[in-house]
Amino acid sequence: MRLFNAETGHAILTAARLDNLLQLLLLAHMPRMSNTLANDLFNGGPLGTFSAKIDLSRALDLIDSATRDAICARSRPFATCLPMPRSRCASLASPF
Repeated sequence: MRLFNAETGHAILTAARLDNLLQLLLLAHMPRMSNTLANDLFNGGPLGTFSAKIDLSRALDLIDSATRDAICARSRPFATCLPMPRSRCASLASPF
């Protein structure tokens, strides 16, 4: 069994690019932020996840609802491409 295929690799690279672009967009709107604070926020901090960057970008009106929904709709199906049982995926779901 192949662990990854071309579509999965493309999905991962696209998500990584979007994550990076959202971080750059957020940093552009926080001009007085020090490198230390940015590192604390984005590297393991409250803005360290793709979903947190999407949600904050939407909350600050840096992206519109349609863009947010498009990002979220396209990122959900990729989880089913990974070689992980659906039961395991369900156990990783957010409790909120």
